[in-house]
Amino acid sequence: CVTMLQMMLNTIADRYVNVSRVSSGDFDRSTANAVKDMQRFARLPETGRTDRPTWNAIALPTAGRSTANTISSMRSEVNGAAIGQSQPAAET
Repeated sequence: CVTMLQMMLNTIADRYVNVSRVSSGDFDRSTANAVKDMQRFARLPETGRTDRPTWNAIALPTAGRSTANTISSMRSEVNGAAIGQSQPAAET
């Protein structure tokens, strides 16, 4: 699951925003920093943890949507989402 998260973050880094690239295979400090980068872009609390709103924000840009639609969808989701308790990404 961590490897998938890192691949998704790298796709986002390549296509949309300034997210740190990661490839360690572990949920380490560099992965948490990349998650924080994505959270900042999505206007979510910058925890470095992959809670539901964070996963949703990471999944949207990697689903093949255009940048404008992705940003619009992310903002709508962030504005309407109830922030749940943060949980770390599951290990592989």
